[in-house]
Amino acid sequence: MVAELLALMGFAAGQVMCDGTLGDASHLLAILPLLAPGGRVLALDLDQESLARARERVGTPPVEVEFRHASFADLAGLAAGFAPHGFDRILLDLGLSIAQTRGRFSFRGEHPLDFRLDRSRGETCAEYLARVPEPELVRVLQDYGGEPHARRIAAEIVRRRQTAPLRTTAELAEAVLCAYPPRARHGRLHVATRTFQALRIQVADLLGALDTALRDAPRLLRAGGRLAVYAYHSAEDRRVKLAFRALAESGEFELLTRRAVQSSRTEREQNPGSRSAKLRVLRARGGADRSGEN
Repeated sequence: MVAELLALMGFAAGQVMCDGTLGDASHLLAILPLLAPGGRVLALDLDQESLARARERVGTPPVEVEFRHASFADLAGLAAGFAPHGFDRILLDLGLSIAQTRGRFSFRGEHPLDFRLDRSRGETCAEYLARVPEPELVRVLQDYGGEPHARRIAAEIVRRRQTAPLRTTAELAEAVLCAYPPRARHGRLHVATRTFQALRIQVADLLGALDTALRDAPRLLRAGGRLAVYAYHSAEDRRVKLAFRALAESGEFELLTRRAVQSSRTEREQNPGSRSAKLRVLRARGGADRSGEN
């Protein structure tokens, strides 16, 4: 959905931007030429491996880019040093990069059961599953994954940990498969998709970070500045929708997307990962919009 993003955001030369979820830098690579000359970018990511890959992909950019190992929830503190007068554009993409979905967050293959974005701090998924009460695990799987068989999966995880703790993604995927009714094992999605999504949201505290960003980021926009958020889960998108609606009702902001923009059928065929993406864009009112649009 890069074309839709570029059309809605109006990137232009000289703008100051934050890419709060750098990932593999796919969005940033499309944006950088539009900011030249004179643009500046603060590029954030909690995953140090992603940050290293992005640096390599970006190479020598046409504008100043400052890479930081940080969360978009830290944006208010970082802005004081990088953009004391505010940002023209802020982008948050709440999905995983291709490298992440095919690597340590994948239910295919065998990886340490971690799920932290920043592996230097916090509780791993293995540690969380070793101690979480069964009713709480059911709630997480239902609320964050929309998992219809949450009770069966939670019971299976608790049963297995009584013998030995789950240590790898393969062990977790096997537990989910065993918990699933045989008739429900052959759908469009892998049976572990929802469980992995829910536990990633829980372990990385993605909703807490999003709530902080939705509170702070709009106030860091210059007059005419724009904030774009890609969400991939109903709990994420609902938070974005309600926050943007409240800001628009205040009169200080304008919704540029009355409804969430979704990927086209062609893009979904080419990039199945985009099928659940929802893009919403908010604009700060007042003053001149430093946009590439007329």
